[in-house]
Amino acid sequence: MASCPARSRGDFMDRKLILNADDFGSFWAANEAVEQSFDRGFLTSTTLMTCCAWAEDAIARAKANPKMHVGLHITTTAEYPRLPW
Repeated sequence: MASCPARSRGDFMDRKLILNADDFGSFWAANEAVEQSFDRGFLTSTTLMTCCAWAEDAIARAKANPKMHVGLHITTTAEYPRLPW
């Protein structure tokens, strides 16, 4: 896949489209996909589910990747009976 050129913080504010990845921290595969998508320039932001099993992994990835713009995903219910959050 082709990557987008690197942009400055000013370019971020000039964008007309925001591509947000939901459920960062929910599963290892989600974290991997979010990180790779940021590295390739496809995403603008992501939202972190702090109460999920893979949240600590997501936080470590976000700290190590200055390209990531991370917000909070408020979670009050769980759709998976064996994975309560």
